[in-house]
Amino acid sequence: MDHRTVVRILAFLYAGLGTTLLSAQVDPLEADRPDQTETPSIVPMGWFQLEGGWAREDASLEGSGVRVVSLPAILAKLGLCRIAELRIVMERAEERLLENDALPASGLLPLEVGTKVALCDEKGFRPHTSLLAHLGLPWLADYVFRPDEPYGTFRFSMQHGLSDVFSLGYNLGAEWDGDTPTAAGVYTLTVGAAAGDRLGLFVEAYGSISDAQVADHRLDAGATFRIVPDVLLDMSGGRSLGEERWFIGAGLSFRLPVFVPRDVSTE
Repeated sequence: MDHRTVVRILAFLYAGLGTTLLSAQVDPLEADRPDQTETPSIVPMGWFQLEGGWAREDASLEGSGVRVVSLPAILAKLGLCRIAELRIVMERAEERLLENDALPASGLLPLEVGTKVALCDEKGFRPHTSLLAHLGLPWLADYVFRPDEPYGTFRFSMQHGLSDVFSLGYNLGAEWDGDTPTAAGVYTLTVGAAAGDRLGLFVEAYGSISDAQVADHRLDAGATFRIVPDVLLDMSGGRSLGEERWFIGAGLSFRLPVFVPRDVSTE
């Protein structure tokens, strides 16, 4: 990437951020990363949000070491209306054997297209709740990562505001992989804390349970830092509770207004 490309990217972000900072009609950005607990919040109507990052996972499996690097991992979102957003998930992965540095698998994972729909706001014991659903398209993946059939995933995302500082979020759902008819049940549980206006911290437990494979339970923790209301940096790390497996990651999320919704209140 030459310096002119870098300048163009920075100019684009600067222009978008300038527009964003002039707008006071929306709440600060909430991202679905870096934890595994998806937020129930919807991208504001007419806004485009991009969440991207890098992740590395090292595992010791039956005496051999495997490293999986994900770069980039991208979630693009567009606010369609007050209660729904369009979502596109794109990811490139690289698997490497640590003992001989061999590269047995590298390429694009299946593209996933989906939506998030708001179901209800928080009220009393009722959590702020949204439904997420995605369809995986195997034809757009590299052969080594291509499943036999299209597949689906869904989860309910729920959140409670415990206080001005703490929040509790959790997801429940199911995922198919396109190779077997058996679904894996997925769960997440995270406690978040606001350390001032810019810094956020979290600890999380999550995992998947399936009849077709060994259950995978994990713990992680991380932090987010809000540069401006519409730009968020993140970092996280954790480990599996079963196999010798640990992982780290970092990323950037930002949003820009792409179209101005019609204000029906002025009619």
